[in-house]
Amino acid sequence: MRSRRGGIGRAQRRKRVLGLFWGSGVVLPLCIGVFSVLQTWFPHDGSTWGLIGGIGGSILGICGAIFGTWMMVERARIAEVRARLDASAASAAG
Repeated sequence: MRSRRGGIGRAQRRKRVLGLFWGSGVVLPLCIGVFSVLQTWFPHDGSTWGLIGGIGGSILGICGAIFGTWMMVERARIAEVRARLDASAASAAG
């Protein structure tokens, strides 16, 4: 029973770490870089790039919130399964 519990936690932790890596380490710098380059190449279209950047940032923030909520729900599910396993182990032992 212990190995199964550890496997669930490790899989959830790996998913969370990979999501944070790709979100914070790849997507966010890529978006910032693209908008910085566009503002440099087209300096007179600042309001357009500002609007596109605002919408893009909002979408990125919403995606981050969805990912965070999803990971929180999975963590709660793991805690529930862990509590159920502990209760069944305690009742079997006692």
